[in-house]
Amino acid sequence: MEYVDVPGYGGKYKANKLGEIIRTYGSGKTRALAGYLKRMRRRMGRNGCRLVRVVKLDGKERCWAAVIADTFMGARAKGESVYHKNGITSDNRLENLGIASKSELGRMNGHKSRCRTVFKIAPGGEVLEVYRSARQAAKQAYMSYQSVMDRCNGRVRNEFALTGYSYRWEGDE
Repeated sequence: MEYVDVPGYGGKYKANKLGEIIRTYGSGKTRALAGYLKRMRRRMGRNGCRLVRVVKLDGKERCWAAVIADTFMGARAKGESVYHKNGITSDNRLENLGIASKSELGRMNGHKSRCRTVFKIAPGGEVLEVYRSARQAAKQAYMSYQSVMDRCNGRVRNEFALTGYSYRWEGDE
């Protein structure tokens, strides 16, 4: 596979379309970089962390996927991000990488948020309604969000609310 110079490093680092990065030393020897996984804080939203494969180039950490994308796709505009098409962050092949703005990424991944589907169940076990989230179920039933969550998580003595219905997460029996 043909290696191409990573821009900005004067030919010290080279990358190929399979997502491999090598360093060339002054003596002419080359060494494949291994990279490592690092927890990165999300810049927006909840305080969750995600694992990103990182490589050190001249002592500076850079996202592995960003190095491959910048090498073959050119420099990104301000506000654009590199994403993995198949969702596997360790798969840094060029064909698996894409560039999108933050609003486009939100449209692509917004449905994968932490919302869990909630079922409203009658005393006989019949599912009456399906809600997209606990907040939506609480709003429709005129209950607090926390009481719906407690009933879904089984943290109450009586599983049936004052309305006479029970609430369960999707996938719970």
